[in-house]
Amino acid sequence: MSISKLPDGSLCHTEIYASDLGESMMFYAELFHWEVRNSMNGYGMWKDSNGCEGGFSTMGRPNDTGCSIYLKVDNLEEYLSRLRERGVEIVQEKTAIAPDYGYYLLFKDPAGNIMGLWSKK
Repeated sequence: MSISKLPDGSLCHTEIYASDLGESMMFYAELFHWEVRNSMNGYGMWKDSNGCEGGFSTMGRPNDTGCSIYLKVDNLEEYLSRLRERGVEIVQEKTAIAPDYGYYLLFKDPAGNIMGLWSKK
């Protein structure tokens, strides 16, 4: 669906701060197989495997007091292993959410953004 056709209040774009545009683009492309491309000076675009799109911006700084972004994965342990292989700082280890709501973890990406992963298992 085109962004212009989404109903009011729909999430339409997620922007992730990037201190080093190339490093952040490579990190997400390798970890999650996102399609990434340069868009304009200091800005890159990404698309996940489900077609959700967003951008990487070198303007600003990591926002660790605002919205939290959680990415769904099937196997949290597999991604935890991938993050550790890359030397990524784990902010919150795998943690259960109330019964039957799954698990989450938090990590810092290359620019210092705190990101979350969520899995049912």
